[in-house]
Amino acid sequence: MRYPDTQRAREPLGRSLRRPPAGARPRLLPILLLVDVEPGHGLRYRLIGTEFVTVAHRDVTGRSFAEVFPLGSYRDYIFALYDELIERRRPVYTEGVSPIAGSSRRRYTRRLMLPLSTDGERADMVLGGQIYEMKSDPARLEYRDGSEPYVETVRRTIAAASA
Repeated sequence: MRYPDTQRAREPLGRSLRRPPAGARPRLLPILLLVDVEPGHGLRYRLIGTEFVTVAHRDVTGRSFAEVFPLGSYRDYIFALYDELIERRRPVYTEGVSPIAGSSRRRYTRRLMLPLSTDGERADMVLGGQIYEMKSDPARLEYRDGSEPYVETVRRTIAAASA
């Protein structure tokens, strides 16, 4: 997908998308999310890929993050991650791991988030992609109740391309 690369060369932020960019491969659509940044840094899911729906066990399209994420450390993490992306106006890549309640399996998540803009200056939308991998972890049986927190293992803010 070359859309963000071509836009980055001309303006600080890519333009907001009304639909996936031309050339987006259908196999990528299940892992994509499109998030609106509302006034006061409110966040609302505009589009949710089917892979996200499968993992979350629900479709959160049109719902605010405040509705979707219960109070707690993961909610705080997600809001802080989006705040950083919006303020810096730079793509962010993360990797992390979380337990699955009632199971010895763990969910590994790789996430790329790209800020988009309707005015070329303010990040008012985020295009994201998330890939999930489930793995068994017999050493983590003591956390079968889901009390173990999400742990971020990698975070990279992607610097602006040099001309």
